[in-house]
Amino acid sequence: MREYFFEFIEQLNSLNYSKETIKSYKTDILEFLNFLKDKEIEKKIIRAFFIELFNKGYSQRTILRKRASLNSFFKFLIKKKVISENPIVLLPKIKAPKLLPKTISQSQLSKILDNWKVNNIYDVFDKAIVETLYATGLRASELCNIKLKDIDFENEQIKVFGKGSKESIIPISKNALELIKIIVKERNLKEEDKVFPISRFQLYYKIRKIFQKLALISGVHPHMLRHSFATHLLDNGADIRAVQMLLRHKKLSTTQIYTHVSLNKIKRSYEQFHPRNKPKENK
Repeated sequence: MREYFFEFIEQLNSLNYSKETIKSYKTDILEFLNFLKDKEIEKKIIRAFFIELFNKGYSQRTILRKRASLNSFFKFLIKKKVISENPIVLLPKIKAPKLLPKTISQSQLSKILDNWKVNNIYDVFDKAIVETLYATGLRASELCNIKLKDIDFENEQIKVFGKGSKESIIPISKNALELIKIIVKERNLKEEDKVFPISRFQLYYKIRKIFQKLALISGVHPHMLRHSFATHLLDNGADIRAVQMLLRHKKLSTTQIYTHVSLNKIKRSYEQFHPRNKPKENK
């Protein structure tokens, strides 16, 4: 079975899946194979595996991801005629918990960025990262892979290679570009050089440390800036389909979760403008 596992991982590599996605597949499937040992793949074994995951205290979202990984692996095994049917489809479906994305308020971010004094190239580098993430809504891996040649300073846009190496062109703010220009000059970057040559792990650590130091906000991560990017655009009147394009979501339903974050603003608009909600004038 492990032979097919390695063949499956090779297929994911050939399809240009991201390193993080492949890492998740490896972790999930290997955990199952260690549980399976020499037993046959069948419904009762799959059920026992998921019961063990629940007993180990895995979150519902993590279990859902592991189920999806196994589902893909079993489909691969069916194509290879190793198994005749997918035992996953015989199990009850697990509903993903609907968690609203966490964001940082516009006022907080504006205050942090406006008052952020840069004293050296290291400060410029850190601020450029935050400005770029907030200005573009990039994923962590996308930011880490930006090369100088991907940035169009004149037209204020950037070429991004997202999931599946899909190429997109998205706008970037003047503030972010001005900081990037300083980095390019100070570090004498060439066209093929990465603008932010750090790993995803280093980026997550850096963002957490920056916001803890500057604003005493704990638990901030790069994706929270992506959430803030989308939410603030919608709060300020952006069309949801435009936000979908900027986030590069395949489905509009994925983008719509950000409309729930804006519920308070919608409620305030209702209270302000609905004719039956206005206080009656004294005659």
